[in-house]
Amino acid sequence: MYYSVDGEEKTTFFYTENQFVSSYESFTRQKPSSHSLECVEDCELVIISQEGAMKLLEHSKNFDTLARIVMEDELAIYQNIVASFVTLSPEERYQDLLRNRPDLIQRIPQYQLATYLGVNAESLSRIKKRIAGKELS
Repeated sequence: MYYSVDGEEKTTFFYTENQFVSSYESFTRQKPSSHSLECVEDCELVIISQEGAMKLLEHSKNFDTLARIVMEDELAIYQNIVASFVTLSPEERYQDLLRNRPDLIQRIPQYQLATYLGVNAESLSRIKKRIAGKELS
């Protein structure tokens, strides 16, 4: 997920296998999304319209429970992302990414990882070199 800011992509989130992806504001308010979604790997998608989702919510207690759990998980993730920008340095955010989502390091283009961390690609390269140097000492 990314925003276009002055012609530059600013990545805000990465979705991987078996995750629900939604533009919640766009979906619930039926207005154009302010962000974009891009697949960087081949994938299979299941698309549910708002009308289809409402029917599922009405007729399936299990789907209603699943939707609530997914939204609660998303909210917690977003709160952690915001907190990381308030409380951590870019290097600490990268170390957190290494600990909690190491799969992304090999799967996601470097420039997208950099904007996700709030730095440019050159700064991310310096961060990686510093961390590699610390590990060698």
